[in-house]
Amino acid sequence: DGDRTVIITVQDYLGKVPAYVEQSDGLVEEYEVAGVTYYLFENYEYSRAVWINESYECDISGEVTIDELKKMIDSIQKGQ
Repeated sequence: DGDRTVIITVQDYLGKVPAYVEQSDGLVEEYEVAGVTYYLFENYEYSRAVWINESYECDISGEVTIDELKKMIDSIQKGQ
């Protein structure tokens, strides 16, 4: 959508502790879809969604709203 940035990261954390995610002082919202809990929050200039799927640590962040992140998450679940 125009010039906005969205970053998607998937990392295998087998045998390692999942990464620490830095966030600003805002609230964290839990959003559950199909048994997966997503953690949504504002992170300075970006909104972020972070979750664990099996042995993968997943992250979507960008110049989007929390509602847009929820739509992205819903679309992920529809594709499975």
